[in-house]
Amino acid sequence: MSAETDSGDALRPIFMDVVSVQSQVVYGHVGNNVALPTLRAHGLNVAAVPTVMFSNTPHYPTLHGGALPTDWFGGYLSDLSARGALQRLKAILVGYLGNPEQVAVLSRWINQVLAEYPDVQVIVDPVIGDHDTGIYVADGMVE
Repeated sequence: MSAETDSGDALRPIFMDVVSVQSQVVYGHVGNNVALPTLRAHGLNVAAVPTVMFSNTPHYPTLHGGALPTDWFGGYLSDLSARGALQRLKAILVGYLGNPEQVAVLSRWINQVLAEYPDVQVIVDPVIGDHDTGIYVADGMVE
């Protein structure tokens, strides 16, 4: 097998069943830390698109990290489309979003995906806060 063939095989699309757009934490079980193993246990291919990278949930006395830069976030989404990974997509799962700019980028991307793949289900878990910590999303997210 030539290097050209090997390279071509490596660049074949990995078809995703679900794109999970949620938080990621170093310590804890929320967002994509829960979604990925759960969905994969059901035999689904999942692309995890992080919206934020935090040390832990806001229930602890310290919290480090923040929203991913908007250009990175948008690039992650557009590159999934560019790689051909969405041809068999069944669902887009949306959880915690880091800021209003991510909402705008994600909304445009979802509309593009639905224009090409109208049977894709969009599932939104509108994460805003918790009973013990109150609202913990970025300013402008609740309006």
